[in-house]
Amino acid sequence: MEGIARVNKNGIYLVINPAAGGGKGARVGEQITIALKERNIKYECVESNYAGDMKNIINNYCEKYGVEIARPLLLIIGGDGTLNEAIQSLGKRYSNIPLSYIAAGSGNDFARSVDLPKKPLQALAHILAVKQPKWIEVGHYKNQMGSEDSYFINNLGLGFDAMIVKLANESLAKKWLNKLGLGTLSYVFALLKSYFKQASYRITLSIDGQIKTFDTAFLVTITNHPYFGGGVAIAPSASNSDGLLDLVVVPKITLAKLVWLFIRMLSGGHHVLSKDYHHYQAESIKVTIEVPVEGQRDGETLGKKAYQISIKSEKRQMWL
Repeated sequence: MEGIARVNKNGIYLVINPAAGGGKGARVGEQITIALKERNIKYECVESNYAGDMKNIINNYCEKYGVEIARPLLLIIGGDGTLNEAIQSLGKRYSNIPLSYIAAGSGNDFARSVDLPKKPLQALAHILAVKQPKWIEVGHYKNQMGSEDSYFINNLGLGFDAMIVKLANESLAKKWLNKLGLGTLSYVFALLKSYFKQASYRITLSIDGQIKTFDTAFLVTITNHPYFGGGVAIAPSASNSDGLLDLVVVPKITLAKLVWLFIRMLSGGHHVLSKDYHHYQAESIKVTIEVPVEGQRDGETLGKKAYQISIKSEKRQMWL
């Protein structure tokens, strides 16, 4: 069935995070609901307003429509963190339900990775033209030093980049910078501050069974696609459709070298030639860090703790 015909028949179940992107979620949500009315497409609309709300919303959707073939399209409007919440809420039990998405966050790295149009109405037109769902890979990890069993759509960061996320999220200026379209600046300020707050640490890696150790690891990122931090291509060759995870390790280096490395990231990907940049691809990765370090998953902080995690790639259906 053609995409628009299917949506016209079954409608859309619209989930909006109004707080995403400093209020951008509410504005984009309003644009989309107006467009759906103009197209005479039936829809249900609910808002995710607090931590844990998304899980309740997805559970209600799945209980109502989960076993039906002719279910309304589940369309999420929000940032990367909102989309991550939806993936977590669907879990393995409802992994067969295709998920659609319109970006309304500050970073929007996932939308960038799948070439989803930036403008909301163009993204909606793109979604309505889709004829069938496609498989997109997400990361699935388990931490043996606890009960954590989670997914990430973009990346899992341990150490420096997680400290950046923590400080950026705590920044009082982030909300106002987001409203001005300058959200990336909050990450730049946090990057400089994080350098002095984050210590190096020892890490042991198993990369498809091959053991590697870094005594002075500083930045460790496992990613599904090239981008983190709002469009920084940390792993230019990464893809969320190749069956592989990409791992990047950067040891503790001088601030001048680190700044130069990030400048090279932002100017054509020449950082991959640096001897301080270590990149691996694998079907499965195990990471052991015995000292507590900051962690982040898709831009959401995980807290400071030790890690013994196993990570693999899993396919999910997306209506994109």
